[in-house]
Amino acid sequence: HHDEYNVGAWEMVAHELAVKCGISVPEAGLIQFSKRGSTFLSKRFDRSFQNRFHYASAMTMVGATDGSEADVLDLADVTERYCVDAQKGLRDLFLRLAFDICSSNTDNHLRNYGFLLAQEGWTPAPSFDVNPDIEKTQMSLSMDGSPDKNPGTLLGIATFFRLSKDEGRNIIRYVQETIRDHWKEEASRAGIPRNEQNRLEEAFALSYEKI
Repeated sequence: HHDEYNVGAWEMVAHELAVKCGISVPEAGLIQFSKRGSTFLSKRFDRSFQNRFHYASAMTMVGATDGSEADVLDLADVTERYCVDAQKGLRDLFLRLAFDICSSNTDNHLRNYGFLLAQEGWTPAPSFDVNPDIEKTQMSLSMDGSPDKNPGTLLGIATFFRLSKDEGRNIIRYVQETIRDHWKEEASRAGIPRNEQNRLEEAFALSYEKI
């Protein structure tokens, strides 16, 4: 049902914007195999040439199942409990959630967050499967009980991420500014025509909202 726009190219746009925001992402690239659209390729982060790294989805860590209701506070809870550097893990999670909201990555369910087990313990896995979506108006993961795409709601729960309100506001504003300043440039770089950019512009509308 997404054939009316170049999903692979937009995933590349989200990837490059995430890099600019300081979010950990796997190496990725964009290849065109046909005239029908681009293919987004992402390097596996759970293995190297010689090794495999133990990975657990947030769904496993939270103890949830498909279809069960989950909240970003559940994600914050397991990050705080299991990550070797909980302070950094929580800040990075808040940053990623701000990005998800401001780029309309509404498919942010628990399988799309995860953790890697290193020798010293658990660390958050890189961000993956991030796609701007103008069709869904609500997030897959609720925030403090609300599924609405609302940076103000995220700011209201900043303390659960060991952030002051000012720190949370600064992170959200930084994400907003980065997306606002670069999304058109990245879309053009990915070969997305202007008429398609105009159509997907609303996916980034919350990056223009005052917080």
